Amino acid sequence: MKMLISQTRSGKPAAWEGGGATTNKGTAMIIAAPDGSPKRPIFFATRGHRALQGHALFVLDIGDTLVTVTRYRNDITVKAYKIVAFELEPHQEGEVNRSFRNQFNSLVYGGFWAEGAGPRAVVEEVDTTALAAAIQAAKKKAADYHCRQAYYYAS
Repeated sequence: MKMLISQTRSGKPAAWEGGGATTNKGTAMIIAAPDGSPKRPIFFATRGHRALQGHALFVLDIGDTLVTVTRYRNDITVKAYKIVAFELEPHQEGEVNRSFRNQFNSLVYGGFWAEGAGPRAVVEEVDTTALAAAIQAAKKKAADYHCRQAYYYAS
């Protein structure tokens, strides 16, 4: 499966941790190291409209894990994906930085959301047993009403 991602100004692959909850629904995506530990972000969003958007930008490496949670009332779906490859485009000045919402939708829903030009990560679904801390953070984020902050990162 392929997921739309961002690229930094220097051309490195990147993705946003983001999400949050509304009254009955919630979504979250957490980026973790291959062993499930938190990674260090390169940027925190601190201005503008942040509710339910991207909150921290992480450089991605092969082997990193993406944990997604979707919630509708008390029905929670958790999935984890491992990055196995990148399909990057030659970096151009003024590269478009994909929004968190486009990244999340391409990973969780695929189809229309995964189409279009831009850098991508090739991912495969993995077992969630070794990712307890990341899953707990994603569940909390998906339940945080109008979340405006990052939840799972190394300082």
